Amino acid sequence: MLMTLTELLNENPAPSEAQVREVLTGNLCRCTGYQAIVEAARLRLRPILMTTLTTVAGMSPLAFGLGEGSEMLQPLAVCMVFGLLFSMLVSLLLIPSIYLLAHRRDARRGLIRSATPSAGVAGP
Repeated sequence: MLMTLTELLNENPAPSEAQVREVLTGNLCRCTGYQAIVEAARLRLRPILMTTLTTVAGMSPLAFGLGEGSEMLQPLAVCMVFGLLFSMLVSLLLIPSIYLLAHRRDARRGLIRSATPSAGVAGP
């Protein structure tokens, strides 16, 4: 599992230089593309869904044209609702797919380092 710098500082208020280097560089070297996508999805899925769905729910009455004077702002609300839904799909599906394809391409070309810790850095 990946450890963030905040988690390291919570566990150890005075980390060594090697531990900080491990967190900042070691985590990036040990993940496969698929593991990085799963970890990012685990961390970001809930905030992305909550933000998008609450905004869409709040804009829905205006987008449907309910209430007095909504005719003037209805096009804005429709654009915002569909724009947010589209950006949510791009964030959750398209970007991770492109990342995985690029990671696999780089792995085939031999551009990605092996999944071993760096020399001189303490292991987990």
